[in-house]
Amino acid sequence: MQIECTTSSAAADVLSILMNAYLRPGREFRIASLRPPDPPIEFTLSVNLPASVVRNLQGIPDTRIAVKRGA
Repeated sequence: MQIECTTSSAAADVLSILMNAYLRPGREFRIASLRPPDPPIEFTLSVNLPASVVRNLQGIPDTRIAVKRGA
Protein backbone atom coordinates (compact mmCIF):
# COMPACT_ATOMS: atom_id res chain seq x y z
CA MET A 1 0.00 0.00 0.00
CA GLN A 2 1.19 3.49 -0.77
CA ILE A 3 -0.20 6.72 0.65
CA GLU A 4 0.53 10.05 -1.02
CA CYS A 5 -0.04 13.30 0.88
CA THR A 6 -0.16 16.62 -0.96
CA THR A 7 0.17 18.70 2.21
CA SER A 8 2.40 18.51 5.26
CA SER A 9 -0.69 18.58 7.46
CA ALA A 10 -2.08 15.47 5.75
CA ALA A 11 1.28 13.73 6.17
CA ALA A 12 1.29 14.56 9.88
CA ASP A 13 -2.21 13.09 10.22
CA VAL A 14 -1.18 9.91 8.37
CA LEU A 15 1.92 9.54 10.52
CA SER A 16 -0.16 9.95 13.67
CA ILE A 17 -2.60 7.24 12.59
CA LEU A 18 0.18 4.84 11.66
CA MET A 19 2.00 5.41 14.94
CA ASN A 20 -1.23 4.97 16.92
CA ALA A 21 -1.64 1.63 15.12
CA TYR A 22 1.76 0.66 16.61
CA LEU A 23 3.53 0.62 13.24
CA ARG A 24 7.22 1.51 13.25
CA PRO A 25 8.93 3.70 10.66
CA GLY A 26 11.69 1.83 8.89
CA ARG A 27 10.07 -1.51 9.68
CA GLU A 28 6.39 -1.53 8.73
CA PHE A 29 6.47 1.66 6.65
CA ARG A 30 8.82 4.11 4.95
CA ILE A 31 8.44 7.85 4.39
CA ALA A 32 9.83 9.57 1.29
CA SER A 33 9.68 12.98 -0.37
CA LEU A 34 11.32 14.26 -3.54
CA ARG A 35 12.15 17.55 -1.79
CA PRO A 36 12.10 16.98 1.97
CA PRO A 37 10.20 18.27 3.86
CA ASP A 38 8.02 19.60 1.02
CA PRO A 39 5.02 17.65 -0.34
CA PRO A 40 4.19 15.37 -1.91
CA ILE A 41 5.14 13.01 0.88
CA GLU A 42 4.75 9.28 0.30
CA PHE A 43 4.31 6.51 2.82
CA THR A 44 5.03 2.97 1.62
CA LEU A 45 3.66 0.22 3.85
CA SER A 46 5.02 -3.30 3.99
CA VAL A 47 2.15 -4.69 6.09
CA ASN A 48 -1.59 -5.06 5.65
CA LEU A 49 -3.62 -2.64 7.72
CA PRO A 50 -6.83 -3.41 9.60
CA ALA A 51 -9.96 -2.05 7.91
CA SER A 52 -10.50 0.46 10.72
CA VAL A 53 -7.08 2.02 10.15
CA VAL A 54 -7.68 2.21 6.39
CA ARG A 55 -11.02 3.95 7.02
CA ASN A 56 -9.28 6.52 9.23
CA LEU A 57 -6.67 7.14 6.54
CA GLN A 58 -9.34 7.51 3.85
CA GLY A 59 -10.92 10.31 5.88
CA ILE A 60 -7.83 12.52 5.69
CA PRO A 61 -8.15 15.32 3.10
CA ASP A 62 -5.28 15.76 0.59
CA THR A 63 -4.43 12.05 0.78
CA ARG A 64 -4.50 9.39 -1.93
CA ILE A 65 -4.24 5.67 -1.16
CA ALA A 66 -3.05 3.16 -3.75
CA VAL A 67 -3.07 -0.57 -3.15
CA LYS A 68 -0.73 -2.77 -5.17
CA ARG A 69 -2.65 -5.75 -6.52
CA GLY A 70 -1.06 -9.17 -6.40
CA ALA A 71 1.72 -8.08 -4.10
